[in-house]
Amino acid sequence: MGEGTFVEVGIMEFQEKGILVFTTVPSVEYAGDITTALISRKLAACVSTLSEVHSTYWWEDHVEESSEILLMVKTFDRFFDEIADVINDIHPYDVPEIIATPVARIHGPYAQWMNKVIKPDVNKEY
Repeated sequence: MGEGTFVEVGIMEFQEKGILVFTTVPSVEYAGDITTALISRKLAACVSTLSEVHSTYWWEDHVEESSEILLMVKTFDRFFDEIADVINDIHPYDVPEIIATPVARIHGPYAQWMNKVIKPDVNKEY
């Protein structure tokens, strides 16, 4: 199999590499701003907000702990760079977490829906 994940949709198949992009933000307001920007620009089919995750991490030679909001962005690999740019433009952290992981399989009807709704509008303001 070549690059990407084959998704069975009825009798037809298409090749598209689905990914989940994760980022954490310090507040519901930032979560909303990033979600609105990604959805309005049609870079993601869905952004799920998981509230109140506890993060422990190294920052400037110290261990830090904070409560954050986790965003899970459902999209395709070819849009990662644009998504990272949008997150970086809005995010308040100096070094925001922007991590993507491949999706092994996508249910056919969900994949069809993703293909219908993800149509990036690079000229859209956010």
